[in-house]
Amino acid sequence: MARTEENIKVIRELAKAADISEADLVAACREIVARADRPTTQAMLDTLKAFDAASEDPRDRLKRSMQSGKLPS
Repeated sequence: MARTEENIKVIRELAKAADISEADLVAACREIVARADRPTTQAMLDTLKAFDAASEDPRDRLKRSMQSGKLPS
């Protein structure tokens, strides 16, 4: 039960920060879960990683890649 309450708190905080309704945020999460063709947790992590990459300044990604010695994807 504590985990559920924690998740509800996170949803409320995210919705407020994104200036969208909690219902819209929950609906978006449900859509992601519904479209998942592999375990939900991995699908959500992949989605968040892709979102972060799309939101990131390409110069920052290149700089971080150069520091790690890996080419950016």
